[in-house]
Amino acid sequence: MGIASLIIGIISILVGFIPGINLIMIVPAIVALVLGIVDWVKKRKAGLPKGKSIAGTICSAVALIVIVVANIFAVSILAIIGASAAETIDTYDYSDYDYDYDYYDYYNY
Repeated sequence: MGIASLIIGIISILVGFIPGINLIMIVPAIVALVLGIVDWVKKRKAGLPKGKSIAGTICSAVALIVIVVANIFAVSILAIIGASAAETIDTYDYSDYDYDYDYYDYYNY
């Protein structure tokens, strides 16, 4: 379980930086965190080495943090872009265009 937690945690960290797809990786990161903690507790009670369990737990926790921070960053960037676009649409001066409608009459369009 410790190796599975470590592998899933590493994959979650790597995919956690990709916007949109990282939302899917929340579930595997949580599963890896639970696997790591359960294996850590089992190995501590049995007196076995627990390095992979600790590494898997840490990787999974880091993956969850990366996913949350990446989503907050992506949403804030989208909000800034949306606000800027809305402001541009609201404040655009359409009077800069001087349409010469006599031109169309002259050529009988």
